[in-house]
Amino acid sequence: MSNHNIDGVPALGNWATGGCGAKVDRTTLLEALSGLRVGDDNAALLAGVREHDDAAILSLQEGRNLVASLDFAPPVCRDPSVAGSVATVNALNDIWACGGTPAIGLSILGMPRESDIESYRTLLGAAESTCANEGALLVGGHSIFSPEPLFGLSVVGFASLDHTWAVAGARPGDIVLLTKPVGVGVIISRARHDAAVEDTLCTLSPEIAKGHGRALNALASYTVHAATDVSGFGLAAHAANIAESSHVTMLLDVDHVPVYDAAYPLFEAGHTTSLTNSNATDNRVRSLNKPHTVTRAVLTDPQTAGPLLLSISRDEAADALESLRSSGYEKASVVGEVVEREDVPVIVR
Repeated sequence: MSNHNIDGVPALGNWATGGCGAKVDRTTLLEALSGLRVGDDNAALLAGVREHDDAAILSLQEGRNLVASLDFAPPVCRDPSVAGSVATVNALNDIWACGGTPAIGLSILGMPRESDIESYRTLLGAAESTCANEGALLVGGHSIFSPEPLFGLSVVGFASLDHTWAVAGARPGDIVLLTKPVGVGVIISRARHDAAVEDTLCTLSPEIAKGHGRALNALASYTVHAATDVSGFGLAAHAANIAESSHVTMLLDVDHVPVYDAAYPLFEAGHTTSLTNSNATDNRVRSLNKPHTVTRAVLTDPQTAGPLLLSISRDEAADALESLRSSGYEKASVVGEVVEREDVPVIVR
């Protein structure tokens, strides 16, 4: 696809894979991390790599916890404004997934030497305004020249002691909620090669870049036992992270999972991403009577600025769902339940 101007601003250049589809696959990442201590001997570190958590959670012993994370990837599309806002929400998601409120962000920028500066000024401006809309400050960052464009944020936030979430904690009897649709991975991947799909991606960007600050407010009075954001490893793997860390089994109802309408024809045509096949090899997930390729795609599509996956007390789930929907998460859905541990962490129904 050739470069062009978008609303008078030069488009970002071309690259192979965008968003969280560019992540290192789970197997390779686990091998690389093998043997690292990752803070095991520090009692103040409440969550981190060992628990496959979304962010590091550090006790401050002053009535709140510090939550820190970072996320960066190639842009999701060539529109710098869309790319900046989606990348920013993708990074902030890690803080929200821990029940935290983002406070500051530092940008991580890689740009090719031949880049048009105006496009990157627009990207950074979108990141700054997105942070501001979510109550956070973009206060600086670091940049390098790189063969392909890269962008993301390092983010620090805070969570109250009684409102800190982690992947561990799901309980048998819990109901599992998803806040937003999945399917953005295949749309991002296909947009590299199809101008119509790229236009669709830009049209969907306000929904994709919907942050979760309002979701935390909507859930403030409900009991969230475990949470994670669904990102590059797909819905099934992130559900398995919760179930494995909580020593339970999660039953996923794939037919109840909300999916972006634009993703269905791409799934049906057999389009995938660079991570889809790797995500599908996760042996922690057992699929029951659901061999269709679209089902596999829904479970394994890598998400960027994806939904939160929440394990909530059964007697509060209906009210929590209604609170989410009335707060702007109209596609929020019940997608499963938690049971006592069976032979695998996740069973797809």
